[in-house]
Amino acid sequence: MRILVLEDSQAVARLVENGLKAEGYSVTLATTLAQAHDLLGDSEFDGMVLDRWVPDGDGLSLVAHLRAHGDETPIIMLTTMDKNDQRIEGLRTGADDYLGKPFTMEELALRLHKLLGRRARTTLLEAGPIKIDPLGHRTWVRDEEIELTAKEFDLVSLLLSNQGRVLTTAQLLQRVWGLQHDPGTNRVAVYINRVRTKIGPGLIHTVRSIGYVFDPNR
Repeated sequence: MRILVLEDSQAVARLVENGLKAEGYSVTLATTLAQAHDLLGDSEFDGMVLDRWVPDGDGLSLVAHLRAHGDETPIIMLTTMDKNDQRIEGLRTGADDYLGKPFTMEELALRLHKLLGRRARTTLLEAGPIKIDPLGHRTWVRDEEIELTAKEFDLVSLLLSNQGRVLTTAQLLQRVWGLQHDPGTNRVAVYINRVRTKIGPGLIHTVRSIGYVFDPNR
């Protein structure tokens, strides 16, 4: 599952990133509100962990913006701004949970797991003949369950949640493997071929010199 983390402290960002990756999440970091907005424009996320006090404003403004536009992605605020009135403000604005700093990764991971678990129990990701259970890591093609490795599952989930949107090879490398560049392995193309074999043809299309797109109607 894909998590956006807004945090301007490099130490805290790395702590959260490493801790959530250890729990099996794919993590994308943003250090400013502007960067977070750009990332949200490019991709969809299953959950967010947002700081409030960042260089270009209050992370709570991002929550207000998302909720005003009908985005119900689960959000946990992780911040030193944790007085009672600030917590109430955060929850009223639309945050699903509010955790003050200092914190432990164990508590953050548990809160996130419960929050995403409640959403995933009622939400299956479906597109074309593919259906995915994000929490159970299960995949069906035309109602027949298939087996995917962890990375294959992450790749299919990312493409599926961005149906009709072309994702570049660089975006796939960063979102699925946490890499900024491919160290000469042609990793994305190899996994795309593996996934195509398992889910069938005509679903994931190559966009020459750019990347890939999931589109059953293309």
